[in-house]
Formats: sequence, structure tokens, C-alpha cells
Amino acid sequence: MRKQVFGKNALLTLIATVGLTTIPANAQDAAIAPPTVRTMIVEAAPLTISRQFFGRVRARETVDLAFEVGGRLALLVPEEGARIAVGDTIAELERDGLERAVARAELQFDMAAREAARTRALAESATGAATRAEDAETARDLADVALRDARAALADATLTAPFDALVAARLIPPQSIVEPGQPLLRLHDMSEVRVEIDMPERVLVEAGGLERLGFTTLGPPGAKLPLRLVSFQPDVSPQGRGRCNQVAV
Repeated sequence: MRKQVFGKNALLTLIATVGLTTIPANAQDAAIAPPTVRTMIVEAAPLTISRQFFGRVRARETVDLAFEVGGRLALLVPEEGARIAVGDTIAELERDGLERAVARAELQFDMAAREAARTRALAESATGAATRAEDAETARDLADVALRDARAALADATLTAPFDALVAARLIPPQSIVEPGQPLLRLHDMSEVRVEIDMPERVLVEAGGLERLGFTTLGPPGAKLPLRLVSFQPDVSPQGRGRCNQVAV
């Protein structure tokens, strides 16, 4: 009985010894060392969302021109669709009546100036009343104001282009009698072409602000023209939209 138990224990010990001695040393190190894993940082590409809107092409500025004085039109130069340069004469009133008004005002001023000088000399020599001299000087000053008004009216009888422009419309025919302030011509300032679009408010919310938006317009086939934002007019419409105005090339 003892021999059988001893032999069994020896056998188990031998197997264990053989098992330990048959494992290589480098295999033990490999089993203990942690595995090596290569890693890299992946950055997300910037997300760009494109949206298309229909826009209206606008001039930089549109103005209606008028005379500050009234009279009969003697000249109305540009036709509709014509281009004119800044400073070009585009309309004139008949000048005869205005020139006569200037001549009349000059004579009245000269007469008032002489009367003021005469009454002042009499007042200083104690032969005339000082109040009369003061009244004469006031009349002279009023005549000077009337003369300046007459000269300004004559200058206003000529209308010139305030900028390089495109004539959009003639608002009255030539040879018409016009009133002060009555529009004659509608001009477009084409020095900068602008595009006006209506943009939903949610676009601004999704983009995170106007500074994160870029604008382009479709030109010839395959061409995109860059735009820059000129102004933004927030407006609440029945559809709950914001309004982005005047995006200029």
C-alpha cells in the first residue's frame, strides 16, 4: 500500500517538474510583458454646410434727383439706361428769370449799402438820428441775404450727377414745368453691386453667428464669385425668418 501511494506522488511530481523545465525563459517574459498597441489621434474634418438662396441684385445706392428751385426744364440729358460720370450736367432749368433775379438783388444791395453808409455818416456828424442809421444797416443786411439767395437759386438751376451712375428712369418728360423738390431722374450707383437675400433665422443659429458664414454667388458655368457681408437687418416675418440684407460683391 505504501509503495502505491509513494509511486503515485512521485509520478505527479515528475510531471510537474517536466512541465516547468520545458517552458522557455523568453516565453515566460513574453507572457508577463504587456501587449504593445499603436495609437493615433484622428481629428474630425471641419463641417461645411452649403445652402442656396434666391437673391435680388441691387445697386449700392438709388436716389431720385430734384431741383431745389422751380421752373421750366431747358435740358434733360441722359436717356434711360445711359451711364453718366460724377459731375456731368444732367438737367438745367431756364436761367433767364433767375439771372434777372440776381441782377435785381445786386442793385438792391448796392442801394441799401449806399443808404446805410450815408445815414451812418450823418449820425456820426450829429446831423442825423442814430436809429435811422441802424435801420439802414439792417436793410442793407437783408438785401445781402436776398442777393445770396438769388445767386444760390441760379446755381441750383443746374443739376449734376452726384456719382458715377446708371440712369434707371426719367420721371418727367423734357420741357416740363417742375416744382421745387419734384423728382426728375432716378439714378443707380453701380460702383458696387449688391445682392439682397432673405435668410432663415435657423441658419444663423446652426452656424453660430454671422462671423462663421461665407457667401458666394453663382456666375458663369462653374464659376463662383466671392461676396462679403455689408449689412444685416434682423426682421421677424410671419414665417419666423431673419433677414440678411445687402451682401455686396
